[in-house]
Amino acid sequence: MLDFIREYQVYIMLAMSITCIIFVILLLIAKSMDKKSKIVLILLELAAAILLTFERFAYYYRGDASDTGYVMVRVSNFVVFLMILVISILFNMYLAWRIDDSVVNKRPRRFIAVAVIAVIGIFLLIISQFTNMYYYFDDTAMTMVFSKKIVKGKNIYYAQADGTLVTSRFYTLKENGKK
Repeated sequence: MLDFIREYQVYIMLAMSITCIIFVILLLIAKSMDKKSKIVLILLELAAAILLTFERFAYYYRGDASDTGYVMVRVSNFVVFLMILVISILFNMYLAWRIDDSVVNKRPRRFIAVAVIAVIGIFLLIISQFTNMYYYFDDTAMTMVFSKKIVKGKNIYYAQADGTLVTSRFYTLKENGKK
């Protein structure tokens, strides 16, 4: 089974991104949802489709030594990291709008914390593209498959911590709701 997934992974990602686009079309047609939730869900599906498409490009151009491959690998990696943070922000917005104001007097500050952490992550991601903070491409390290090796930067843990903090905020919100 793993061999099947490994062999057809790029095609599976294509099918999943097409599925996200189909969900966007269905959400555009739907009449029974409130407007704010519908817009956020459409944006979430579009972000997921973009993430999957650029992840597919990253796999496709991996090891390509041409100028196009050079640019596409860098752009694809940037967009994948960016879309993960954008999805976190959009999901945070969706949860904040779904909280019923009649049940909760004041929305938890966690929503603001998640948004701030994700926005800081986006700024750090943009900075990392020029400073090799998260990862860089080593021109001297040739491998058998790849023409250039992607090397984790010494500050990659900031990117991982950002995603972990955002995700943990969602879990604490879930646990808070059980009380």
